[in-house]
Amino acid sequence: MCFLAPIFIGETVLRVLNPFLWDFYNDRELGVRLKPFHWQSNSQGFNDEEFSEARTPGVTRVIAIGDSFSWSGGRKYNYWTLTEDQLKSRPGSKVEIFNQATSGTGPAYYLRLLKKFSLRYKPDIVVLCFFVGNDFVESEPGLFQIRRYNYSIDIVPGAQNRFSLEKSSYLYFFVTKSFWVLKDWWAKRWEWVQKKPVGTFSEKKYLAIETKRFQAAKNAFYVSRDWLWTRATLLRIQEELDARQVRFLVVILPDEFQVDENLRQAVVRRFKLKPTEYDPELTNKKLREFLDQRGVRYLDVLPAVKKASAHGSLYKFRNTHFNRAGNAVVATEVAKFLEAEIAEISRA
Repeated sequence: MCFLAPIFIGETVLRVLNPFLWDFYNDRELGVRLKPFHWQSNSQGFNDEEFSEARTPGVTRVIAIGDSFSWSGGRKYNYWTLTEDQLKSRPGSKVEIFNQATSGTGPAYYLRLLKKFSLRYKPDIVVLCFFVGNDFVESEPGLFQIRRYNYSIDIVPGAQNRFSLEKSSYLYFFVTKSFWVLKDWWAKRWEWVQKKPVGTFSEKKYLAIETKRFQAAKNAFYVSRDWLWTRATLLRIQEELDARQVRFLVVILPDEFQVDENLRQAVVRRFKLKPTEYDPELTNKKLREFLDQRGVRYLDVLPAVKKASAHGSLYKFRNTHFNRAGNAVVATEVAKFLEAEIAEISRA
């Protein structure tokens, strides 16, 4: 039985230390939250300056909700900061944007955040930033995302699931995650030795991430539970905002495989996929159709990103997020989109 003692000690230590040693903490109502003043966040853990509930007469208040795409570039170079700067620089513009996005989350989280936090600020407009790479698979009603050691873990509170080592044991979770991190680090080290360009992830890891996202580019995906949950969650968000007469807008953010033909071909070769079964723009088409049916206004930035990509990559190398150039392109599109919406509200 002596071999059980180290396991018990390791499990206990990791459970005790988890709330203190990492960038995120777990909120019982919302799920994962970034700790205040981490990664240039404000006192509430968001990628923005401090928020005030008090309204300034005549100023249109916009709240943005989304995931890590609204963090990429930090506070200074993220597209929401750039969007607000562009709008405020225009004569007569009176607008404030609160970026309330949280890394590692999806639509199920956006709904909780909206109901329990965002609406207290009485916005005129709420913009949901939908990343087609993984937001489809993060829409399940009741899905609750928490963090262990800065890694997300999805749970459904109250669900009678079978015992799972990954979800039940902190030690097992830590050891397995450490193994995969070390494995990817070693793969990147080998790329460096071979004098190949090194990214956030190794080539093997990054292609594995992208091939999972390929699944939403097949027609079969649009009879899946993930698609039905996405529709249901967006509908609930729309209902919450309609009940309070808040304008609901969606910005559709593309995955890199939709923009980069070389990346698509690399995924197809490595995993021996049939290219004819995939339409890289299908995710956007299906989402636009649904939003049109619901009367929700949206901006799909895929055309602008594809056009600008002809002059250089808009994504960080093997990272999945926008680089500074990508954030700048998206900011210009979002600013034009919001300017028109704000002008319409002012005329009403």
